[in-house]
Amino acid sequence: TLKLPKRAMVDHVILKEKLTDGQRVARYRVLVKTGNWQGLTSSLAIGHKKIHRIDPPVMASEFQLSVDVIPGCASDDIEVDMSVYGKWVD
Repeated sequence: TLKLPKRAMVDHVILKEKLTDGQRVARYRVLVKTGNWQGLTSSLAIGHKKIHRIDPPVMASEFQLSVDVIPGCASDDIEVDMSVYGKWVD
């Protein structure tokens, strides 16, 4: 889970997968907490980097990444960095 220090109007989500041992993420889903957890974006493989433009932007402070691994790969071997970009809300 990615927790921001305060709410922000987020318009981009960036995911980076460590590929030292090859690609391991088969598909993924980014969730956002706006009261309840809900789907924000999803796709297939991340590869080196995946940038999602969020339109319209979402106001939130908590984000979560859920991944499905390629068959035969252990889920604890996966390293994915998630960051978000946008504007702080006063």
